[in-house]
Amino acid sequence: MVVAQSRSGAGGWAAVSLLGLVSLIWGAVFPLTNIAVHGGLSPTTVATVRLVLAALVLICVSAFMRGAFAFLTPANIRRLLPIGVLLLAVPHALVTWSQYFISSSQAVILMATVPLLTAFFAGFSTSRTGGAPQQEETGFASTAVRLLPGFLGICLLVGSSAWHSDRGEVIGSIVALVASASCAKAILMLSRLPAMPAGHVGTVLCTIAALAMLPVFLTAAPPLTVLPSLEALAALVFLGLVCTGLSSMLHAKLTMTAGAIFSSLGFYLSPIAGLALSALLVGERIGAMYFAAITLVLFSVYLVSPSAGIRFLNRARNMLRASKGGKISDGRWLQQMAKPQPRRSPGDRGSQAASSHS
Repeated sequence: MVVAQSRSGAGGWAAVSLLGLVSLIWGAVFPLTNIAVHGGLSPTTVATVRLVLAALVLICVSAFMRGAFAFLTPANIRRLLPIGVLLLAVPHALVTWSQYFISSSQAVILMATVPLLTAFFAGFSTSRTGGAPQQEETGFASTAVRLLPGFLGICLLVGSSAWHSDRGEVIGSIVALVASASCAKAILMLSRLPAMPAGHVGTVLCTIAALAMLPVFLTAAPPLTVLPSLEALAALVFLGLVCTGLSSMLHAKLTMTAGAIFSSLGFYLSPIAGLALSALLVGERIGAMYFAAITLVLFSVYLVSPSAGIRFLNRARNMLRASKGGKISDGRWLQQMAKPQPRRSPGDRGSQAASSHS
């Protein structure tokens, strides 16, 4: 399992502010990708340049840290190579391509299914291993029930496009779901790694993905026939430097200081931020169907990863009651909520690892 380095409790408002910032950055990925691919840049160019810029930033930061890559033994490199391709290279390429056909809002909702598919693959994998078959079947059936609302949300979204005979949207939605499945499979592989420093693992994975995309870019990227718009170029630079490079460092910092449970709440907040930013940045209309779909998906995420949601809400309630009763001062209850807690469920482990895909 990938683990962060030793951490201490975080200041309440600092942790909450950092969580909000990371969620906003993650949510901005989809509308900015929309601006880039519809502003004269090919999907291959956007995916490759974004990963290369992020890798350069992360390598430069890691270069100032002594022993940052001491964990890179030949065995660990072999473990990380397929993860880098599945977690970053494949999803970046597919999601970027899909946004030629689907809106930013649709991409936000479809990529919010990563925790659901991670839980599905984890349950399917467990059901095929040795042990107590009855317990495994019961566990997998329970996971399937919890996944049902999320998949109903997907059917609602994709089915609407099929109903309106929009073949391009259906294809784009399927491609985005394949990208989500690729992330989910990689997250499961990542959660089974031996202990490594999470922040530096992200640098290595991003570098692997960038190197994997370069040959694709050199052979498949179409030549520029029209100069891209300034908005598209600015969106591309922001995607690489901030949405991929900076967000990786910020999330590693948040995880190390506030804990994986607290930082995994970004998976609840970033889709909401993505929908809001899609309306704000590219003027998309967020209809009732989108709200219904994202509600079903996030409810399913809550069900398959209950520790992140239930424990956080319970701690928030308890801390708020304590502050009202005078046991904890009003300024300290958020600090108590942000203290790290041990991870207990596979869903939480998958949520921590999934942060690398944004």
